[in-house]
Amino acid sequence: MAKVRDDQNEMGELKRVVNSLIQNMDAFDPSSILIAATNHPQLLDSAIWRRFDATLKLTFPDVGVRKQLLQYFMKMFQNNFQSERKKVNRLVEDL
Repeated sequence: MAKVRDDQNEMGELKRVVNSLIQNMDAFDPSSILIAATNHPQLLDSAIWRRFDATLKLTFPDVGVRKQLLQYFMKMFQNNFQSERKKVNRLVEDL
């Protein structure tokens, strides 16, 4: 939503959306907290980055952590593969 505005392949509509987003962020109540996330930081307009006081980079978890997270959240939902290690391992490795 905040893609670089100087991309020659983009039409004017995207540039207007990014400009509008920046204007709205500038008008945001300073006593509030704005949290955003992206998995493509290199595609964001540099003006967006300047609107945040802090950034936190999270690395991709290793296989062991992914497996723990998957098993933790699988307990919350009924599923047909929670007890089957092969399926769990395949799913974790494919992430």
